[in-house]
Amino acid sequence: MHVRTCSPRRPPRESKRPRALLAWVAAIVAGYLCTTAAIGDDAGFTGPLAGNWLGANGPGWVGTFAVGAGLSAALGGARIRR
Repeated sequence: MHVRTCSPRRPPRESKRPRALLAWVAAIVAGYLCTTAAIGDDAGFTGPLAGNWLGANGPGWVGTFAVGAGLSAALGGARIRR
């Protein structure tokens, strides 16, 4: 009698998606550009675009999403391999 074990399969090497990683990293960097991290009145980190409208009014996350989505779409987006 043969017993099968439930071991996770490793994804093939082709499944690595550098386009998605690049879009994700670019979006994170764009988010940090519009971020101010402060404790009280002491700013520990202030991005160079923190003073613009996106950084000052709080919707910097929208810009981050737009950069990530736009770059992902420009690089080909999610593709189904056949």
